[in-house]
Amino acid sequence: ADHRRIPPPAPEEQLVWRAARATGAAPSYFRAFGRFLDGGLIANNPTLDAMTEIHEYNMALRRVGREKEAIPLSVVVSLGTGMIPVTELKEIDVFRPDSIWDTAKLAYGISAIGNLLVDQATASDGRVVDRARAWCSMIEVPYFRFNPQLSEDVPMDEKSDQKLINMMWEAKAYIYANRNKVIEMINLLK
Repeated sequence: ADHRRIPPPAPEEQLVWRAARATGAAPSYFRAFGRFLDGGLIANNPTLDAMTEIHEYNMALRRVGREKEAIPLSVVVSLGTGMIPVTELKEIDVFRPDSIWDTAKLAYGISAIGNLLVDQATASDGRVVDRARAWCSMIEVPYFRFNPQLSEDVPMDEKSDQKLINMMWEAKAYIYANRNKVIEMINLLK
């Protein structure tokens, strides 16, 4: 079925569980939900995308004389899913192979470059956070980013209670260590 031509339901008819199901449709973990796939395929950290949509919506309201309906940003809160430990990057060398052994090394190098590109394209921290923070600073909007450092990479389909409990403990310890920033954010949101 061609879902692209079907307009979305009116806002009052949109259900939270459907939005959550659509945004969590990560390929290889969950099937697509109608025409929707996980937004992380395009923006693993959608802060700048959300800020852009708000700005564009407000500009459109102003252009049609509905400026009183525009709602400017007052605070931005970005919640991460945890930073995985930094791992050593093995040497990457891509070259024209002269032997079967070189062909194996070339395959490894191409695979390593592929993994590096995927990591960069799906990064939810680093420069993407720096850009969001800078944009908020330019428009004088408070920006909060909360993203705990994890001791290990925990896949989305992890089943080990020990690993999941450890991840939750690390998140709780992170929030405690950053409680002053959390309180500052809460006070701005009141």
